[in-house]
Amino acid sequence: MSIAVARGGDGRLLVYGGTDQEFRDSFRWWQSAPGSAIWSSYSGFANPSGGVGSVAAETNGDGRIDLFGTGGDHNQTWIGWQTAPDDDTWSHWSWLNGSGPGLSAAAARNQDGRLDLVGSNGYGHFWINWQTEAGQAWANWTRLTDTGTGVASVAADANADGRLQVVAVDWSGKVYQRRQHNPGGGWSGWTSVDLTTDALRP
Repeated sequence: MSIAVARGGDGRLLVYGGTDQEFRDSFRWWQSAPGSAIWSSYSGFANPSGGVGSVAAETNGDGRIDLFGTGGDHNQTWIGWQTAPDDDTWSHWSWLNGSGPGLSAAAARNQDGRLDLVGSNGYGHFWINWQTEAGQAWANWTRLTDTGTGVASVAADANADGRLQVVAVDWSGKVYQRRQHNPGGGWSGWTSVDLTTDALRP
């Protein structure tokens, strides 16, 4: 089981929970109003083939949320999206351009509105994909340099200056980071963060 959260165009949060059990639905639910502690009842969301072991979510510039699920066979990554902002009508799952991360994934929005999706697979390799235009089609998966000790789990977000930053944990619980050189641009190499704990060991 894995969960992710994203903010819709009207300010309400959406929580999406995925399961790697193929014949058991994932689920999603909404805040009743922005900042509210009251939530909708959950809605079932059919899984793609093989289920999803890790999920991510991010909001497009037009307010529509994209959902991502990794898992199944051959390190597959899947995408589903709202058909309109703040609407509970969703696309079917689509396979996102070949093999990439199948273990962990995270999404973040660039300053120009394009989403980046990063992740790792069962071999500890680090992958990245991105929208070619804001809210539109996706490029192909590109493998970037690894930490040297593998990538077990990733997270991503945008800095105040618009540059995306990725934080990763390796199999021993050591934490690494890398960031864009400029908003929407190329990436730095990995640098270690002075934080290692058994609590982060996968």
